[in-house]
Amino acid sequence: MTKKAEEAEIERLTRYAVKAFRAHWADVYRRLQVGDRAFIHDRIDHFWAPTRTERRKLAHRHYSVAHARHLARLSSPQVREQLAYLPGVLACVCRYDDTARERSARVRQIIQNEHVLLESPGGQIWELDPLDPEAYLGESGFDWGDWHFVEYPNSPVLGDFHDVWSCSSLWRTRSLSYFLYKTTGEAFAGEELGWADRAIFDHNVNWTDADPVWYRFWPHHDRQVYFFFDDVPAEAFVEDLVERLEYLSRPQLLTLVRGLRRLHQPPDHGELDGRRALRSAERLGRDALEARVRALLEKPTRIGEDEDHALSGPELINIDRLVQGIDPRFHTNFY
Repeated sequence: MTKKAEEAEIERLTRYAVKAFRAHWADVYRRLQVGDRAFIHDRIDHFWAPTRTERRKLAHRHYSVAHARHLARLSSPQVREQLAYLPGVLACVCRYDDTARERSARVRQIIQNEHVLLESPGGQIWELDPLDPEAYLGESGFDWGDWHFVEYPNSPVLGDFHDVWSCSSLWRTRSLSYFLYKTTGEAFAGEELGWADRAIFDHNVNWTDADPVWYRFWPHHDRQVYFFFDDVPAEAFVEDLVERLEYLSRPQLLTLVRGLRRLHQPPDHGELDGRRALRSAERLGRDALEARVRALLEKPTRIGEDEDHALSGPELINIDRLVQGIDPRFHTNFY
């Protein structure tokens, strides 16, 4: 398909998506009005949360009468504006299916699902700035050439990402990027973001015997979640982190020492011993605090100690999140 033909097909599919959206939510609203809620039970596990109770809460919120009524009453221009994810998604549709009928059916399936997930065999997208909330990549100007649909569509708990990886390119590239959208085009609430992050982490990363797979979750825009997996040596992470300690203030270094100590403490560690260690750290100068950080990074944590004292994937991610919490501008660029 030529570029001009693709642009024309994307425009046709956009109009079709708007029409399918209005028809779908009008049907959902009609069913809810007559008391038909049985279909909601079948959709619970399509939501991105770690427990069934949380997924049920999201399902009933998504398929509430008020929400369905609001979406069903949107005008065509309002729907088109709300579905800002369509340019990128439809670019993938044009490459994914061969015929116009297949592409239309794909768009209808997307609209009827709760989320759409795109995958690319590559690590971190450097165009993303986690501190720039306007850096939305659903619009034109972003190269969607390597992106495609994840066939298992909606939730990390329908089967974990290792199932996806087994039939994708991960084990050849050791690296995958993902974009996640709500098919309604709406924003992810803070609660939803936390649950989605925890569901992905718990079901795919947080194993003591897992390979050190790097994972980062970036809700860099309220309507577009980006996350990626990569294969990163622990030594590279520690080396890069140590080199960047000079950019942290003394209070930030002290916070980092406290956080690292919590990762090292066994579950039955005495509270008194912990307070003594923290008081001891508070008396240290900057150079001594940096040395304490280096020493803690070289020790095995309480999660999955082994003979080589290597940090596991979950440990690396927990340390990275600790640092990001201290200063979100503090990036490691070791890969």
